[in-house]
Amino acid sequence: MRSLRHSVLTAYLTLAALSSAPAQAIPHPLLGLISHTEYTYGKHESPVIVFDIDDTLLDTRFRTVRIFNELASVPEFRLAYPEEARRLTTIWAPQVLYSTEGTLQRAGITNAAAIAAIVTYWRERFFSDFYSSEDIQLPDASRYVNQLYRSGAIIVYLTGRPRETMEIGTRNALSRWRFPSGPRTALLMKPDAKMDDLIFKRNALEEIALMGNVIGAFENEPANLNLLGARFPEAELFFLDTIHSPRPDLPTEKSVWINRY
Repeated sequence: MRSLRHSVLTAYLTLAALSSAPAQAIPHPLLGLISHTEYTYGKHESPVIVFDIDDTLLDTRFRTVRIFNELASVPEFRLAYPEEARRLTTIWAPQVLYSTEGTLQRAGITNAAAIAAIVTYWRERFFSDFYSSEDIQLPDASRYVNQLYRSGAIIVYLTGRPRETMEIGTRNALSRWRFPSGPRTALLMKPDAKMDDLIFKRNALEEIALMGNVIGAFENEPANLNLLGARFPEAELFFLDTIHSPRPDLPTEKSVWINRY
């Protein structure tokens, strides 16, 4: 199996490697992509690298924790579900799963009515500009993306976040964590919150293809990564092993695995 698993000290690479050692001296695919970018740009081509955002560049688990803590302080909820409210306050980021229901069950919350109330409250807030302010970058993600950008890459943020309710918050988060913006960047977001992420990303591939030569893609969703790999077979694929949907897909064997959470 050609798939590689890398346990990285930080999410993307050690800062010392970037700042003090020549890329060719460090046998790591992440640094190899920087060299590939420089080589492609040096040939007067346009190297394009595609990044998902949620749980690929930004850690969304703190958004969920903020929403749970907020609900736990709502008097009506505390009165109706005192034990569940208490348990909500015990959940911290490393315990958050992709499934909200799964996260609650892990915390010992099994009351069906309480779970339904919590999920409804969470869903009404999670996909919003306001709560996305809780997102933090995965360690050194910004530095790595900026290194690619300085090497000549066109950075495409391809995210299943809905544009209508999250564009402002997403742009603010990218700016706050100092990800590249402006020239040679693009933010592609879902035009309809109800659209399936995979369908949206499939529809975006031809627009991305017009931007240049896609040489790399980063995703935490195996199905999305495989979609990018099928359309851009020469691209280097990086799978962020964080949290992802229960789709049964596995990353293609050519993918580099980055173990993070």
